[in-house]
Amino acid sequence: MKTISTVLFFLFFLFSACSNVRGADEEQNKEEVPPKSVFEGKNLATFGNSITAAENSWAYQLSAALKFGNLYNGAVGGAIWSKRERTTGSGKKISTQNYNDADFAGISNSNAANPDDLAYQKRINNCAIVHIQKYLDQKAVLTPDYIILSYGTNDLSSAAVLGDAEGALQEGNLDNLDLNTIAGAVKWCIKALKTKFPNAKLYLSLPLQAESENRNKDNLKKIDTIKKICDGMSVPYFDCYAESGITQENSKQYLRDGLHPNEDGKKIHGDYIIKKLKEANDEH
Repeated sequence: MKTISTVLFFLFFLFSACSNVRGADEEQNKEEVPPKSVFEGKNLATFGNSITAAENSWAYQLSAALKFGNLYNGAVGGAIWSKRERTTGSGKKISTQNYNDADFAGISNSNAANPDDLAYQKRINNCAIVHIQKYLDQKAVLTPDYIILSYGTNDLSSAAVLGDAEGALQEGNLDNLDLNTIAGAVKWCIKALKTKFPNAKLYLSLPLQAESENRNKDNLKKIDTIKKICDGMSVPYFDCYAESGITQENSKQYLRDGLHPNEDGKKIHGDYIIKKLKEANDEH
């Protein structure tokens, strides 16, 4: 009897030990599986100018690092926020067209010194409003979960172009907004996107510092107007100018031409926006 009891005790001990080891292994394996990112598999839409359009820009880094499922990058080099009116070399007065105009000329980032009338029309069509009109007009466009707008570097900073932020915020009819101003354009873009995609999370990314002191003074004027519209519409923004780590003092290290980030600058810029988007969505 003692022998049988001893054997049974040994088997029970062995079974318990194996169970504990298996349980510990399973628990360890559980801990080793990282939780799924809130961004994984989601759709990201970005819009902006050459800094966003560039190869390996912050938009592409963001999409890869946070495992977004799809990226629509609607950025075009040379883009600005607002519509504008210009006189061509031949003396013809032209205005920014709407994307769905019957005679829409297209969008171009051409910076030729003396463009013909058609090239000039395409150039002044290159703005956030037209980019977003194009996006909304596409029948098979992906429905974004996250949207980030990043314009302002190429815009002028005169009072006429900046516009009246308070007046734009109070205007309830989008058709009455002055879209030749940054204030009116920023509000129009935000409202148009929020109306079409009410469930998407929308953010603005502010311009970077440049090497030029005068350009930075202009940037701060534009940033002030953009911030006022964002604050008035409860839209978060990423303050790349003040917080990205790229400054006028270190511009030779991070900017290839005093304006556009080099590869090191792109990494700094991308890391900052990745960090801010994660913080905004409580993912650390």
